Amino acid sequence: MKKIGILGGLGPESTIDYYTVIIEAFNTRHIDLAYPEILIYSANINEFMKIAGEQDWKKLFKFVT
Repeated sequence: MKKIGILGGLGPESTIDYYTVIIEAFNTRHIDLAYPEILIYSANINEFMKIAGEQDWKKLFKFVT
């Protein structure tokens, strides 16, 4: 089974919401498995927004990878 990655930390409430949706979708397709392997990266929202505001897309890509 492959792992997926999620960029979280932009708000814990939203991270929980889409994590839950992913789990529910996974469980409808893979009833015999408990949960998918997911890595959640919690980004520093202040730094993320600063770079995004500068529209420095290469720097933003490096920031989240």
